[in-house]
Amino acid sequence: ENKRKTKRKLHHVHVVRVNQTSASDCLSFVENADNDESKYSYYDGVRECLGYITCAANSTSCLRASQHRLEEGCNVIQVEKENPLTKEVELIRLMHLAVMIPIGIFEGADFALPFSNAIAKAALMAAYHFNNRLDTVVPELADQRLRNCDVKMTLDFFDTKLSPIEAARVLYRHVHMEQFPYETTAVVGGASSSVSSQMATLNAIRHIPQVSYASTSADLDNKDRFPLFGRVVSSNDGNAIAGVEYLVNSLSVTHFGILYVRNSYGTAYRRALQAEAASRNL
Repeated sequence: ENKRKTKRKLHHVHVVRVNQTSASDCLSFVENADNDESKYSYYDGVRECLGYITCAANSTSCLRASQHRLEEGCNVIQVEKENPLTKEVELIRLMHLAVMIPIGIFEGADFALPFSNAIAKAALMAAYHFNNRLDTVVPELADQRLRNCDVKMTLDFFDTKLSPIEAARVLYRHVHMEQFPYETTAVVGGASSSVSSQMATLNAIRHIPQVSYASTSADLDNKDRFPLFGRVVSSNDGNAIAGVEYLVNSLSVTHFGILYVRNSYGTAYRRALQAEAASRNL
């Protein structure tokens, strides 16, 4: 089931969510909700069913939802899961992430870029580990403060096609639409620096945080232009220092040329290489 759902997500072109979820499907989901917390799709199922149903007859679970705004542009859905028999209430908050990945490079492509599947699988695994506080990869998830945290992640996947224009189009049409219960808490991505810089500008306008897993352009360090952008990889400045150090110390190079692509990544990397070379009198 999880494999089929992952495959379905990867082969959709733009937004990936189950808008066709029926009321009967949601009724079945709520009736069996007590046994589904360990599934990858559980919290996505909670979110998808909020617009249909609040309580299933003869069930041990009722779901009630309300939207909470943490700050401008930062939204979570607060869900109360109540046992009608004991009246015990479990409170969870759903934080919805829009994951931007380059699946194809043009409209109608019937293949995925080699690293797209890996990015999608990593995102699903990260959300699953966070939601269940599994510390097999990230030891900090075992911290008691996180175990007491009531926030859970839900994900949607979007194809940027490695295009800044396509990424902006997807953000405008789907991510920034503010449609309950899909209003976005944060954006994950993009892959290329040119895509990330385009999205970071638009997300800053809507006060939506963005974290990239691959963009390394030093231009993205500019907090005046990209105040809500962050990343989990180093910038080109550090790569340039290591690169020039290797040329000098290992290869004894005194002069070299730079071939680069004129975009956010290539231009920033070229500047960083030139600056580091100049500091070493190359």
